[in-house]
Amino acid sequence: MELAKTKEDLRISVQHREAMVEEIKRLRAEELRTYKENEDYKSILNHIKEEKSRLMKDMEILNKENNRLAGHNNLNQKIKLHAKMKEEHNNLKMQNAKLSDDLRKKSNQCDVLQTKLNEITKKTGQR
Repeated sequence: MELAKTKEDLRISVQHREAMVEEIKRLRAEELRTYKENEDYKSILNHIKEEKSRLMKDMEILNKENNRLAGHNNLNQKIKLHAKMKEEHNNLKMQNAKLSDDLRKKSNQCDVLQTKLNEITKKTGQR
């Protein structure tokens, strides 16, 4: 009876051991798969970090260019520049109005002269 119990305990122990061996095999396979997956993610992460670094450099260059194109960083300088541009715009509008007026006057003079020329041509052509 004691021998039968020991054999049963041994059989249960062997089954338990075999189950544990299978679990260890499964866990090792899972660990290997996870390790490979982790390596893939590390590679992707490194690629993203490189891309981020490149984009940050590009952004820095673009910010510098933007600041250069935007003009002055000082608010007072911006205000003065804006006022100067507004004054120049107003001067150009006045010049445009003056030149338009001169053009209208010259056009009227041309019309008067053309009329006189037509009258003279008529008179000389009738004689």
